[in-house]
Amino acid sequence: MKKVTAWQCSFCGFYKKTKKSVMEHEERCYLDPEKRACATCVHNLFSKDYFETEKELTNNYCYARDVYLLKKNLRINCSLWGIKNKV
Repeated sequence: MKKVTAWQCSFCGFYKKTKKSVMEHEERCYLDPEKRACATCVHNLFSKDYFETEKELTNNYCYARDVYLLKKNLRINCSLWGIKNKV
């Protein structure tokens, strides 16, 4: 066994050995509030497991757009986005 150094996303915990891979990931990470994405929007009911594992769960729902959020309809920079309050 050997110790390795890795880079980690500041928002979701995704990690890889190369900085470039993580930088590319962070540019599209749904958990970055600056991306105005579904994961941080007040209009969405979602399970955090969905965004970590990319499973298509049926309880991910956007109230503003009236759609279930499967991977194909997740958005970044949505005009209907509103910040979710942290509890």
